[in-house]
Amino acid sequence: MFDAFLNRHEAYFPADFSRPSFVDNHDMDRFLWLAGGDKRRLKLASLCHYTLSGPPIVYNGTETGVTQERFIGDKISQGMEECRQPMLWGEDQDSDVTSTFWWLNHLRRDHPVLWRGRRRTVHLDNTAHTYAYIREDGYETALVGFNLSDEPRRLSIVDPVRGLRHAFDLPAWSGDVFIS
Repeated sequence: MFDAFLNRHEAYFPADFSRPSFVDNHDMDRFLWLAGGDKRRLKLASLCHYTLSGPPIVYNGTETGVTQERFIGDKISQGMEECRQPMLWGEDQDSDVTSTFWWLNHLRRDHPVLWRGRRRTVHLDNTAHTYAYIREDGYETALVGFNLSDEPRRLSIVDPVRGLRHAFDLPAWSGDVFIS
């Protein structure tokens, strides 16, 4: 279903059209809150976010672990103020989340294939909850693998088009990138 969404989204807009994306913003519940505080899910969603063609928009504080106390629609909530919590600074920042965003920023900067390359699905297993795609631009190839299950998974990817072979050993709710 997600792969079909990505395919439709990319086909809808012209190739030179800018398609910025975000995982949360100032008008919706924070992703980390919706994920029940599971940082693995935020990091996995962010990996996908940073390996899509459009510029990733990161809402103030998402990269430091800012969350909220209740849904913005709860009767006792403060409405939009729930998702507009202040930035965390210093030791209040979640170093695990912050280091993931640091890595993603550098990965995307160092490998333009992640934003200018064509995306092609090479693995989709709905039963195992695993997914992988390739981004290629004629200079580099990036293989991005995802494990959306509660169990560790091994993804052995063979791309018949490029002859690329790679295996990911992914813990539950994680992903990784292989660049060649």
